[in-house]
Amino acid sequence: MAAALKVFRIIKYSSFKDRCEHFLLARATRPAFSNASQPEQEKAVDQLNWHFNQTQKKFEKTLLPTICSHNHETEIFGELADLPFGDEFYAGHSGDKFEIWVTPTRAGHPSVIFGVAGDEADFWAKLEDPDNEDLVALKPIKAARKIKVTYIKAD
Repeated sequence: MAAALKVFRIIKYSSFKDRCEHFLLARATRPAFSNASQPEQEKAVDQLNWHFNQTQKKFEKTLLPTICSHNHETEIFGELADLPFGDEFYAGHSGDKFEIWVTPTRAGHPSVIFGVAGDEADFWAKLEDPDNEDLVALKPIKAARKIKVTYIKAD
């Protein structure tokens, strides 16, 4: 049995012409499913993607226009199927805006690791904390970047 899993997805909105970029950080739960059932797994992934798509549409219709009026291209910037570090992800509310540090992993796009930290050195120090060994197992690439996100809980 595959347990239910919280997944975080970062969507990037950018306009080369207008030189702007904005980030949506959405959290949704992939439901539990039987490992022995491919249809159950596919249904769980479909449900996860449905939640992300609905959250993205809501953000684009209600919040993004209050941030920026330009036309944007959209792409999945990254995804984390683990728990990031920072109280904002657990005590925060949908619609909160805050800065995170994010870095790619050796698993390739869209796999990323992220968390809240004061600066890049603090990010790497927090990542090396024994409580974050699951994140270290994802093999981060030392190329962290600070971005400002709008955080929305999709479910």
